[in-house]
Amino acid sequence: MQNDGNFVLRDGSSRIVWQSFDSPTNTLLPGQVLVQSQKLYSNAKGSSNSNYSTGDFMLEMQFDGNLVLSAYHFADPGYWTTQTFAANVRLVFHKSASLYLVNGTEDEIYSITKNLSSLVEDYYHRVTVEDGGNFQQYIYHKRNGSGWKRVWRVNDDPCFVNSVCGIYAMCTSPDNETVSCSCLPGYLQVDPRDVSKGCYQENMVNYCADPSMRNFSTMVI
Repeated sequence: MQNDGNFVLRDGSSRIVWQSFDSPTNTLLPGQVLVQSQKLYSNAKGSSNSNYSTGDFMLEMQFDGNLVLSAYHFADPGYWTTQTFAANVRLVFHKSASLYLVNGTEDEIYSITKNLSSLVEDYYHRVTVEDGGNFQQYIYHKRNGSGWKRVWRVNDDPCFVNSVCGIYAMCTSPDNETVSCSCLPGYLQVDPRDVSKGCYQENMVNYCADPSMRNFSTMVI
């Protein structure tokens, strides 16, 4: 286990045969890189303390050079993108704790976070795709830290995340921190303990039962 958090296996010649930095889950640490086709997945909603099963949201470094945050379970094309279409683009979480994209010639082409006042000499840093779909950066003081503190996030409105409340539901956030989900009229929550699972129609209409309701037409708008 290295000081940067990378768990490394080496052979008899000290060559790296496997390292945890090449198999990211939901978090990047300073010094870690997300290359093309690699992804970060959120944990399942509300299960971050004990259950690390895969959630509904994904950050992907695409082959076309675009970094995309999406609700991939819902065939979402992305609710946040960098629009950086270039060859061999990588997401770099620099050892200085800045986050940016570089191209194949190592030129910085897109700055995501920079000039944070929390120096790496004094703080641990991480960036994580949260179970609510936001991509956020946290710090923890190395000497007297009492918990992780957020210093940056992709968007300040948690309802900005597509499908954060599931299907047939509406999202509101009174404090830009917590999410409140409510069903559309005529719908009920699938699971009141987990509002992210969405809603279902309370009374299903059987359109085949009444002969007068069998005449449908297709309209192109």
